[in-house]
This record gives sequence, structure tokens and C-alpha cells, in this order.
Amino acid sequence: MKKPKNQRPDAPIILAFDPGRTQESFAYALLRDGVVVRYGLVRPIASLDHELFKTELDSFVDRMCALITECHPDAVVAERFMDRGGGGKGTTGEFINIMLGCLGVAASSSNLSLDLVMPSTWKNWLTRTYNTGRKGAVRNMLTQLRARWPEQINPKKRGQTRMVIHEGDAIGLALWRHEAPYPTRVGGIDRLIDSNTVKIDV
Repeated sequence: MKKPKNQRPDAPIILAFDPGRTQESFAYALLRDGVVVRYGLVRPIASLDHELFKTELDSFVDRMCALITECHPDAVVAERFMDRGGGGKGTTGEFINIMLGCLGVAASSSNLSLDLVMPSTWKNWLTRTYNTGRKGAVRNMLTQLRARWPEQINPKKRGQTRMVIHEGDAIGLALWRHEAPYPTRVGGIDRLIDSNTVKIDV
């Protein structure tokens, strides 16, 4: 049977993560058959302090294991952390890479591998495939999120604006894993969000 060109049939259910150091910047999205079923924010490891680290580490792994078990994904994918020279983000990179390691352990406990993706890989693909108009592909997704949950987003508050941007990135990464390398579009960005999509923070 010929594989459809609009998706990767090996992984109809995809759990994608856009990692960050803070509650506002670590997001996930669950894509099922090309539609966002659920998305939200992940409570990250808050401290690398010796006294708290083991507790923080164990708690994070437990949350990721629970999320993966609950979502039953066929694939787990996350954006790699790319440090920009001179950006002063050494500590951020340490936090994120530790959490990506924990995520890999959690995926492995469910017999899944963690695919780490360069930011430019999925963003360039998304732009080429879905960038119709001045807003850009990710911005179009953010418009859909704001339209469905306007009460949760106050554009005057920087933290909340950043929050929905990272959630949009997680959705974009999930879409890349679902469709690439097949560039055939099926509908527009607005098809990703429907009445069954829910927001659940973990």
C-alpha cells in the first residue's frame, strides 16, 4: 500500500517539546493524525542546587514519564538547545540539556527514542511549506491559539506573550515530524486547532 504523501505513517501520534528554562518557555504539543489534541506548558527543573537537585530531577522525570504514558505517542521529538556565542546563556543551556536528558530517559522507559532536532531544520521547513502571508507560519498558529483561548493570553504581559510563542513552536515542531519530508500541504494552519484541542499544563 502506497504511503500518503501528507504524513509520516510511522508516527500518527507525536509528542513534541520546545524546551526552556522557565515555566513560560518549556512547552509541549500532542499531535494526532495532523490535529493538535492537547498542548501546554511543562514545569521545569527549578534549581541545580546540590540539596534540591535530586528531588527536582526525580520529579521532572516522573512528570515526563506520566505525560508520555498518558499520551501514548508513536514518536517523541524535541528542539535542541543551540547556544549563540556571546549570549550569556551557559546556565540556561545546562538546565535545558539536563532536562532533555531526563526526557530521553522518560521516552526510553516507554520503548521510545527521543529525536533531537536543530531549530533551523523544522523552522525552515515550516516557513517553506506553510508561510502564506506576512505573519509567517508560527505566527498563524499563535493566532489560532489566541482565538480559541483569549482569556488565557494578555498581550500586554510579556510572560504570557512568550508563553504562547513557545507553545506555537511546539506545535510547529510536531507538524514537522508529522509531515516532513513530504511537503504536500493538506489545508492551512487553521486545520491544526479544532474543538477537541485542550490546554493542560504539567
